[in-house]
Amino acid sequence: MKKYIILFLILVITLMFIACSNSSNVTKIDNDIKNSSEETISEPLKVVEDFFSAFEKAEYESMKNFCSKECISYYFHEGDVFGMVWAKAYELKEEKENIKKNEARVFVDVEMETAETSALYGETETSFYVVLKKQSDDSWLIDEFVTG
Repeated sequence: MKKYIILFLILVITLMFIACSNSSNVTKIDNDIKNSSEETISEPLKVVEDFFSAFEKAEYESMKNFCSKECISYYFHEGDVFGMVWAKAYELKEEKENIKKNEARVFVDVEMETAETSALYGETETSFYVVLKKQSDDSWLIDEFVTG
């Protein structure tokens, strides 16, 4: 009888080690899935990030790659875009509610240098929406900037 109790205890302990080992793997897999989904950035948000990466350096020609023709003709001027010489986005938030089909909005907080012709001349920070439109090839382009 003593042998059976010892064998039973060994079996229980072995099963406990196996169970603990498997549960830590499941947690790791769950964490990997969670981390990868958190790192997934929507395409419109990525477009805005890339646009502001170029805007920090006032690389206007590079910035145009992320904009519709209408955006370029309306907001791009000699030496500024939307009244800003350069702008660094320090917070981006994609708007999920009340959005039209094939449209995305990203709320942006920026540090900036304004052009002398800007209504915000002398200001160093502002916030606004970047409106993107889905193109026929399913890509996203910035179409306009909206305040208020």
